[in-house]
Amino acid sequence: ASVRVAVRVYLPVSVRARMPPSLVSQSEMLKNSIVVLDGFTGFTPVQNRLLMELLIHCRKMIVTVTMDSRENPYIYRHPYQLFALSKHMTATLILCRG
Repeated sequence: ASVRVAVRVYLPVSVRARMPPSLVSQSEMLKNSIVVLDGFTGFTPVQNRLLMELLIHCRKMIVTVTMDSRENPYIYRHPYQLFALSKHMTATLILCRG
């Protein structure tokens, strides 16, 4: 088994959420960063706008999604299905990516 480790400067969620998106494009630190998001089941509209900026300006973004391996993370049908929050988050991130 191989293990990948990316060491980058950590910005707490509270700081990232307050950063205006325009600052993301001006940040030299973020330009070559690998952003790793783990343990979330969804994001607010403000956080989604920030993630869209990060997707544009960072080198790579990795997002882990918690759900059963038999589930398809790319099919979100309705809010009452199993793992709906994780599937909705996945669909939203794909739309942000464009």
